[in-house]
Amino acid sequence: MGTFKKQISAAITLTLVLGLVFMSACKKEAGPAGKDGNTNVKVYLFDGASLTAVNAGIANNIPIRFSEVDSSLVLAYHKSGGYWFSTPGLGFGPYYMARVRYNSTMYPDSTEVFTSIHDADGSTYSGSGETIEKVKYVVAPASAVFGKKETVDYSDYKATMKYFGLSED
Repeated sequence: MGTFKKQISAAITLTLVLGLVFMSACKKEAGPAGKDGNTNVKVYLFDGASLTAVNAGIANNIPIRFSEVDSSLVLAYHKSGGYWFSTPGLGFGPYYMARVRYNSTMYPDSTEVFTSIHDADGSTYSGSGETIEKVKYVVAPASAVFGKKETVDYSDYKATMKYFGLSED
């Protein structure tokens, strides 16, 4: 019985070695890349709202499948006081913290994006009110960033818009 186990072990080892040799001889092919690999980047821009402790969030629907949220780079921003802020993160002042949540909907080709404000420590918002002028969501399919270390700081709104060649408005 011991000899049989050694023969199986040797066969498995040989199979693995041959498999590695074969795989290293194969060429990897990829489809044509867009400029800087940034093809298929989509931007969704929505009007904002005046948010209060009673109404502390804005719900928008973006026309992508919820499953695409899990397989894409999704960046959220909100505009307040004339400046764009990364979401999640501190907002104008910084009197509040903004967060974003993605939810599936009853429509297969739609994802609800809920942007909400909280006190700066993350607790339920208790302030008098904040005006969110606009919200923006940037969606880049995984192929745009897969396997690359990006040199852009995605929490920097201007750097992100410049990197993807998008308007700052």
